[in-house]
Amino acid sequence: MKQKGKKREFNDLLLPVLFVIGILPLITRLIVYESGLSKYSWFSDNDITTDFFSYYKSYSFLIIAIVCTAILFFLFLLYRTDWKDIRAYIPLGIYSVASILSTLFSVDTHSSLVGGAGRFENLFVLLGYIILSIYTYQIVKKKEDFEVIIKVLVISICILSIIGFFQMIGQDIFRFELIQKIIIPSDYWSDYLGEIKSHLSSNAVSLTLFNPNYASVYIAMVIPFFIVLAITAKGTKERVIYLTMIGFMLILLYMTYSRTGLVSLFASLFILGYFYRRHLKNIWKQLLLIFVVSLCILTGLDSFSDFTFISKIAATFKSFDMKQFNYNLEEILTREDNIYIRYKGEELYVSFKDNNDTVGELHFSNGTGDDISHFYYNDDKILALEPFDILQFKVEKTSDISYIVAKINNRTWRFSYDEEIGYQYFNDLGKYDSLKPIQSFGFDNYQNIASGRGYIWSRSLPLLKNNLFLGSGPDTFPLIYPQWDYVGKANNCKTPYTLIEKPHNMYLSIALQTGLVSLIAIVFFFFAYIIKSMRLYKKCKLDNYVESIGLGCLVACISYMVSGLFNDSAIQTSPIFWVFLGLGMAANHMIEKKLN
Repeated sequence: MKQKGKKREFNDLLLPVLFVIGILPLITRLIVYESGLSKYSWFSDNDITTDFFSYYKSYSFLIIAIVCTAILFFLFLLYRTDWKDIRAYIPLGIYSVASILSTLFSVDTHSSLVGGAGRFENLFVLLGYIILSIYTYQIVKKKEDFEVIIKVLVISICILSIIGFFQMIGQDIFRFELIQKIIIPSDYWSDYLGEIKSHLSSNAVSLTLFNPNYASVYIAMVIPFFIVLAITAKGTKERVIYLTMIGFMLILLYMTYSRTGLVSLFASLFILGYFYRRHLKNIWKQLLLIFVVSLCILTGLDSFSDFTFISKIAATFKSFDMKQFNYNLEEILTREDNIYIRYKGEELYVSFKDNNDTVGELHFSNGTGDDISHFYYNDDKILALEPFDILQFKVEKTSDISYIVAKINNRTWRFSYDEEIGYQYFNDLGKYDSLKPIQSFGFDNYQNIASGRGYIWSRSLPLLKNNLFLGSGPDTFPLIYPQWDYVGKANNCKTPYTLIEKPHNMYLSIALQTGLVSLIAIVFFFFAYIIKSMRLYKKCKLDNYVESIGLGCLVACISYMVSGLFNDSAIQTSPIFWVFLGLGMAANHMIEKKLN
């Protein structure tokens, strides 16, 4: 009589990890809250903000992080002999201490503890990432644990792929009334039901991660991971499943229209090619054919959207053209005695004399202090002197307030005078603001590079000197960024009132918000993991399941680290990265034990 196989025992401790990789990315729910930004001159008085993709993900993750912390505590007390060596995590301990200190001295402790508007990546979320990685590393101890995690990841990716497919054909499921009733609390149905379209990012594929860039980061992580699994799969059925997933995810990655995703994917594939370089010699013709066919298919798909992605790639190369983005309006400053305008490299000072009974009289002077008011023609509202002759100036009087109105490059700028403060800019939000000098570093004439990232980086880098050691505090970047740079935003963003929420560089964000020490610590940890893993897998044949998992985690993490050069840490994408990191560390530990 044939004996039945022993049923595998499920590891209950995997549940927090399974929740993070399987359910957390899918969480979508409307929250209406006060941003707390209305007190600033560069933000609207309307403080009500909506969020679908960050708030509930953040606080769901915090619950998981608390559960993981409690379990780790009891496991350490009860099963200390089974505890894996965590000395490799010492740099992350330093990072955690630096993050706590930055919160204590934060420019806005509330944002650092609770989370800033729109992002909700507060101190506890940052610490939760570290806890999640350590937890995954400690809990995963056998091949079966990896298999369960991969199965859940496959299911989650299949669901995300279905959502992405509907977005790709212009039928985002979040526009379906049934779905809206699920993700919108009934109290808000009258206000938001049927109006959710205005709250979605764009027609590009964004999955349930809010932003196409976040979707591309996620997809670019999982593709190389499953490529490794497909290469080492033992069964045909398993390989077909992985290859099918990879094909769908490649299409979705392309349809995010994110160049960052492709860059990070190619970086991870380059590392992967290094490990499989011997095999590539034998199959390079097949790979070339696959590449050509894939390129044709993706280009065909892009044709349905008027070659949006190809146009974005072309725009990337055009952004290196200095002449194309040499903006005419360079600077506007409000001073005590006048308004300073630098236009096409020339300086202009504007002021006016309020005559009480009349509208007022404009006065102009140039960079050398010469009075050029006689070049002004009141009837035409122009200053007949190059290069200012295409600008318009006039004085408007409303009630008891007189405004200098300047029309520059089809945009209207209004200024008023206060006897105590001097001249102020009256913005379109109905608030007065002082236009102070903006410090910038680098990217001269290249501010439009990488979809305006050059502009943001140029304004963010000078902030380092004031936030070098402790940082400004977690989730406080919008509060230290010069949001009053209306000229810079007018030139490089959609409007002068675009809120710059993040620096679009994970490493710059870490340095600014939690300090240089925290950045050094986390980068050291990343490099230590990469170097150790690469040395380890050079010794391996890469022909068994655990080794393939370890290598897959390595290339997935490298993809995320590269994308961090152009994107920020976010609650939508970071948790799965820290799971991959923990899984990679666990695989390394198992392989080292076997080799020793």
